[in-house]
Amino acid sequence: NFAKEGYFSQHNSNYWKGEKYLGIGPSAHSFYNDKRFWNVSNNSNYIQSIQNNTSFFEEEIIDERTAYNEYVLTRLRTLWGIDLKYLNANFNSKFYNYFNTEVKKYLDSNHLQKIENAITLTKKGIFIADKISSDLFYIE
Repeated sequence: NFAKEGYFSQHNSNYWKGEKYLGIGPSAHSFYNDKRFWNVSNNSNYIQSIQNNTSFFEEEIIDERTAYNEYVLTRLRTLWGIDLKYLNANFNSKFYNYFNTEVKKYLDSNHLQKIENAITLTKKGIFIADKISSDLFYIE
């Protein structure tokens, strides 16, 4: 998750920003709206499926809880952090309220910081990023 300023991977940035992307070939993944697709990984099966005009991919619909949890996981690991305005505008208020409650302990312990409308990891927080993400996940 590191890149020099001006050298960010455009391809990987789509994952971190939750933007749509298209994967081509065996094992490739794609994301569009609320669906994620992945192609079969076996080269022979992939080619046979295309030749036989049969399905060569599987898909899943991303529900709001999964979308929220993925947003927290991916955005917390970026320099952009979790955008509070985006969180409020794009998710049910229960997710936004849960986030604001759970994030307080990490702000108070200096593992997270709030800069304008974004919550980002501090140098101290980087070492427990997975723990923080896990605690911010919404589990029903």
